[in-house]
Amino acid sequence: MTEGGFTLLEVIVAIAIAAAGMAVLAAILGGNLDRVVRSGNREDALARARSRLDSALVLTHPAIGRQEGSDPDGYRWVMETRQIAVLPSGRGIPLAFYAVDVEVLWGNGARVHLTGRRFASPSVP
Repeated sequence: MTEGGFTLLEVIVAIAIAAAGMAVLAAILGGNLDRVVRSGNREDALARARSRLDSALVLTHPAIGRQEGSDPDGYRWVMETRQIAVLPSGRGIPLAFYAVDVEVLWGNGARVHLTGRRFASPSVP
């Protein structure tokens, strides 16, 4: 009479195949998790850069030069404002054209860079 069931070798092979499949699945999910974290960091950096850029572009007299700083959670920023040109206006009051560059850095060299332009009153030297 023969008994039904699996041999020890069949069980070991089945476990090995299942373990290999789980290892592949874990690698795929781990890679996706890393991409989600990097994407979240980039979104945070973009929001910080937009905020810095917006705050610089609303000033009546933008501060020309380079400013740097860091946030408590590991993001560093650099903002540079340049007066590109001074143009005459129809009212006799000149208008200056400014460029503002903001760069936010984090982690191992990751960065985002935004640039804005605007007209405003010329800066007084």
